[in-house]
Amino acid sequence: MDLLFTTRYKVNRIFSAVISIISAVIAAGISKGLRAPDAYIPLIAVAVFLFFNLFFTRKYRRRKKILQMPFPDEWENILSEKVSYYRKLNGDDSHDFRKKVQIFLDEVRITGVRASFDHSHEGVRAPVEDEIALLVAAAAIIPVFRIPDWEYQMLDEVIVYPARFDEEFNISGSGRDVLGMVVGGSSSVIVSAEAITEGFKHDDGENTAIHEFMH
Repeated sequence: MDLLFTTRYKVNRIFSAVISIISAVIAAGISKGLRAPDAYIPLIAVAVFLFFNLFFTRKYRRRKKILQMPFPDEWENILSEKVSYYRKLNGDDSHDFRKKVQIFLDEVRITGVRASFDHSHEGVRAPVEDEIALLVAAAAIIPVFRIPDWEYQMLDEVIVYPARFDEEFNISGSGRDVLGMVVGGSSSVIVSAEAITEGFKHDDGENTAIHEFMH
């Protein structure tokens, strides 16, 4: 499975080149209209081309670096111990799974909270343990692992509550029966650490974290 030279990557390269060329031509025309010295016009066009090309290809250039990074042994141990789906993969697939985990963790914020959110989803932030972060990434990857070119294009952040919460995002009091939900037009997923850990303990199909990523 090619994790870099995907269809999306190729489309991005073409799109970036087209936009960069158009921008360079426009910049050259404007420079000429402003009577810039003839020797400067090609330099301006090249500078504009490079600026836009680097801007629009930054995501995949960063991915290339991520794919070249080694996968930490402690992360491998967590996946092997906690994620039965990962244990069943063959060598090539397990390699691809690990790389998808690295990409997900680099591109999606995983934020923990240790107090109730208000209606704007602002709470007291807290760091997320490596194990929880890895299980979140695994939950996101499992349902789409076999789908070529899949990306969570709208997903910006996964917010991890310590336990169940209610519909008002409170983590104390009665009526706390929510384990996870999608908010902000699919830009954020909220899930409890309880649901994450419990979901990976059993192979009964009742994994709330995976379910939320399937929305």
